[in-house]
Amino acid sequence: MTTQEKYKIIIAEDSPEFAQGLKYLLSIYGQYEVLDIVSDGAKIVKHDLLNVTDLILMDVNMPLLSGIEAGKQIDFLFPRIRQIAITFNKDQVFLEELIAAGFRGFVDKQAIYEELEGVLNTVMNNQYAFPKNMRIMSGYR
Repeated sequence: MTTQEKYKIIIAEDSPEFAQGLKYLLSIYGQYEVLDIVSDGAKIVKHDLLNVTDLILMDVNMPLLSGIEAGKQIDFLFPRIRQIAITFNKDQVFLEELIAAGFRGFVDKQAIYEELEGVLNTVMNNQYAFPKNMRIMSGYR
């Protein structure tokens, strides 16, 4: 490994087991440092380390404050932080809502091991990484 600086990440995930799996997976990639794991949306928006965070991996469905609402608040306060949404319920997530909330990428939890590294690389290169078959518009206006 080179002396390249690592990207600093916070994981926002309400399943402790899944969060630890993500942390382990990120450690394999090498260029990511997990600063913390939080279990709800309310904790992530008030986190002390947001000012030094490069990326947030956030579950869309979390207690107290959804990932979408937390993403909106973080994007407003820290627009330089890149956010990637993760969820098991991809049919309940809409591309339009994710982009409006400041997310730059999405990974289905069922495909996390196959897709995460590619999505991370794309997002860290200032590009969007959303599945081509993701539904665009929400059911309400």
